[in-house]
Formats: sequence, structure tokens, C-alpha cells
Amino acid sequence: MALNPVGWSLSSRLASSFVGIAVLLASGELALRVAGFVHPRGVDRKVVWSPDRDAQMRTGEGLYRFDPLCLWSPRPGAEIPGAGGERINPDGFRGPQLSIERTPGVLRIAALGGQATLGVGVRWEDTYCARLVQILGEMGVRCEVLCAGAEEHSVIQGLERWRHVVRVWQPQLVICTYVGGPDHMQAPQGRVDARRIALMRERPRVEREGGLRDASRLLHLASYLRDMASGVYWEERDWAFQERRIAATAGELDWPGQRRVPYDEYVEALTVLMSEIQSEKSTVILLSIPRSPGSPDLPAADVYQKAAADAANRVGSGLLDGRNALVRSVMEEEVPKEDMFQGDGALSDCSHLAIAQALAEEIVAMGKARR
Repeated sequence: MALNPVGWSLSSRLASSFVGIAVLLASGELALRVAGFVHPRGVDRKVVWSPDRDAQMRTGEGLYRFDPLCLWSPRPGAEIPGAGGERINPDGFRGPQLSIERTPGVLRIAALGGQATLGVGVRWEDTYCARLVQILGEMGVRCEVLCAGAEEHSVIQGLERWRHVVRVWQPQLVICTYVGGPDHMQAPQGRVDARRIALMRERPRVEREGGLRDASRLLHLASYLRDMASGVYWEERDWAFQERRIAATAGELDWPGQRRVPYDEYVEALTVLMSEIQSEKSTVILLSIPRSPGSPDLPAADVYQKAAADAANRVGSGLLDGRNALVRSVMEEEVPKEDMFQGDGALSDCSHLAIAQALAEEIVAMGKARR
């Protein structure tokens, strides 16, 4: 039977069309990938920490993970940069893994705070947490430490981390370093920390969510064009421009932007945190971590630190100023000033040791005062 030339011609044209469309789509996909074009989903454009840090957390492979309790926290098993292969322990803390049950005769200390508490850039044995255990042991005080530090955590995050993570370990002494450093800084996209936590709890972030939408750059483009047409893109673009315009002056007192933790909320949250720790029959030490000499003057940070000292005095805690420990190390032990900080402004092992010595003396003195 002879083939129908009309039917064959139509089939050929359809096949050619499909091939042409496929080639066009593949070429477009390749071109967008080569150009590095991405347009994340709307939920991923809502910044949790920062665009770069969020991108790292979405991979599920970095030091931190998304955490609906406190926005971000160290990822169990993650390798710690600059620590010789050391990893975050299975409970999500740095240092040796502890049992939930306290050991009789051993003082359990928890450390809550930011990058200094985590010990960024130094080995575990050189952190002030590990040094404190060593020095107190030499002074006849057996102790162990739960290092719950996380970079750039505010007091709002610290309060949630205490309530939902650290409190269950029943520490007898808690060291806090929330004296306003990250708190006074600019809130990403104008959303304060408390608001971002609430949003994440409504819709927790998922690492490696994937799917066709995230895999296809053509769908990224379609989403981008849709957001442009609806005006969403232009609103986000204008907001980002305004943020960049005022970011450099966030440390000033008279600043038009939104801080991560507004002053009144900061004072209230810090007071609540210290009071809750005391209500658990734990002692709290508020520790001020000094800024490196090359840091710019930040009047707003100084105001927050003054508020921290006042709040500590109201709850009967007091503030241990880390600057005094560093000055004493330089003056009495003749440690060169330039050795007190790393190149990025983080505390060096010398500073960690000086702070641990000051903490140990404070803890021993507090123990003697109770006798």
C-alpha cells in the first residue's frame, strides 16, 4: 500500500518543529546557565541571614543549617574551617559531646554567644571555652563546657537557643556574650530577628529542596518575567537599593534604617534571658567581647553595650569586660598587641587565653563569696 504523501509531509513538519523547539529550549537553557542567571523562588529571596550565607545553607553542606528555632545554627557533623578537620559534634555544639545527665562534682558551664564563643579561626583546645576547663581544673575546680556559640547570633536568637536547646542540659553556670554587636546592625530586608523567626516557623526552610523549578533556568526566567510584570521585582529592587545606600552608617545613633533587634526589644530580651537562666538556679556571667583596634567607631554598639551592663546590674549579674583581660595580657604578660586579633578581627588564641583566665578568676571568686 502506498504511503500518503500528505500525512508523511505533516508528520515530517511536526517532527522538525519539535526538534527545532527542543534545540531552541536547550540553547536557551545553556545560555542562561553560562550567563549565571538565577532567580530564586520568592521564599528563598526572603533573607534569613545574608544572601551568601543563605545560599550556603541551602546546599546542606556548610558549617550552618537553617533552624526554625533561631534562624541558623551549627550543623552536626560539619567541618569547622581552620580547625584541622574538627567537626561540630552530633548535638550541634563545638567541643566534646556531653551526656544529658550531669556528673556529680563537675561544674557544668554553658557558653552562649557569637563568633568568639564558637571560636572562629582557632582550634578547639585554644578557644576560651576549652581553656576555661583547663585553667579551672588547675585551680581545683572540675568542670565541663557546652559550647553553644553561633556566628552573628543576636540576643533574640540566643534567648530561643537557650529555651529550646541549651536549658535541657541544666548548666549550673551560663556565660553570655550578647552585648549588642549583631543586634544593632541592619535588619535584612527590614525584617527584625523576631519577625524572621516567626516567618521561618510558619514555613521552615528546606535544604536541597530541588524540583523542576529550581533545576531549570528557563523556569527561573519565566518567574523573573512574571515578577517584573507584577511589580514584585521592582519593589524588591528598590528595597535592596535603599538597604545598600544606608548600610555603611548602621553604626551611627541617628540612623534611618531598621536594626535587627531594636533597642527596647534588645533590653527586654537580654533581661528576660538572664532572668530565665537564674530561674533555673543557674548563675549567669555577661561577657563583653572586645572589638579589634582596627574596627570602626560604632556609637550604636556602645549604647547597646551600656544597656547590657545596666541590665546585668539590675538582675544582679554584672558585666565582665573582656577588654580588661586583653589589656592585662598585654601589660603584664607582654603579649604584643598585634597578636591579640586575627587578620579578620576575630580573637586570636592569645585573646582566648586571656579571657579564659579572667573568667576563671571570676568563677572562683563567685564560689568563695557563696561559702
